[in-house]
Amino acid sequence: MTVPANTAKRTKRWKLKIGADEYQGHTSAIAINPNPVTWQGGDDNTLTDDGDVQVQLTVAQDTANAASLYRLCHDNPGQAAVLEVFPHYDDEFSVTVNTVLVRPPLNLARAAQIPEVQITLTGSYLTAPEIP
Repeated sequence: MTVPANTAKRTKRWKLKIGADEYQGHTSAIAINPNPVTWQGGDDNTLTDDGDVQVQLTVAQDTANAASLYRLCHDNPGQAAVLEVFPHYDDEFSVTVNTVLVRPPLNLARAAQIPEVQITLTGSYLTAPEIP
């Protein structure tokens, strides 16, 4: 029997790629939540597979920069996109989701901080993980 080491570490800096562009500095939080689909047959067989997946992004509301993540979503609603999220910036592990961009909300308030918005994208995993 082998005992795999636990090498989990704090998430300090992650990477978000959409196509060839990297948006690491545009988000303050990312959550990827799968919605598995389960089917049970008459003979008590149970099958579970990936359903859709929701990606929740907390994004800086950067309206001035046409190349910002906020503007990418705002200017391209309905556009198909492939998101690749690396939980640790320099790691090889990533989660890839096919999704469609949506127009984000616009928050206006007097404050001494940069406004952030929540963007929820629904999509599907690019490939389902395989268990050996």
